[in-house]
Amino acid sequence: MKKLATGAVLGVLLIVVMGVVQSVSAADTALAERLTRLGLEVIEEVPAGITPLELKTLGEVRSLLRSGCSDRVVLTERLELSVGGEQTAVTRAIDIRQLHYSYICNPVWRTRFNLWADVYVEASGSFHWIDDVRSIRVGLTGLHPFMRLVDTYTDDYIYSNQQRVRIEGGGTLEYYLFIQGILTCYSEPAYIVAYYSI
Repeated sequence: MKKLATGAVLGVLLIVVMGVVQSVSAADTALAERLTRLGLEVIEEVPAGITPLELKTLGEVRSLLRSGCSDRVVLTERLELSVGGEQTAVTRAIDIRQLHYSYICNPVWRTRFNLWADVYVEASGSFHWIDDVRSIRVGLTGLHPFMRLVDTYTDDYIYSNQQRVRIEGGGTLEYYLFIQGILTCYSEPAYIVAYYSI
């Protein structure tokens, strides 16, 4: 009789535990669906070197997503640093203009998305022209342990009068977030289009 009672108690405990697990699973499923509607993807693991940002409420999630870089950036003639002035045999001077453009892509952590490029300007007498654009690159600076930049690209176009150049760089920002026990990833494009004239 005692064995039957113990078996019955264990059976009831098992049913109660299974009910709790099912209700937790249902709550996780409901939260995962809400996160998906916000544009987040539920994932199993994070890439090496990434520490997900832990958020406790959906309000914190919405605040972070609103603070991201939703506006596209088009800049014209920003910082210019002249480096060198090599003389060649045909009395042409080559001047390397090192350009750097950036904007804050995550105000909470002050993370910046950056575009760098070297513009080669040649001169013969008083006439100057853009000859080449080299070392175009993009990257993140500042704190970003829960973010990474992937699918990067760069491009440039020197206008036919060789007095102006268009430089572009971009990629995809991935945010890795841990929200109430659920691991998620949020992606958004980041890019800079810059124009430099001499």
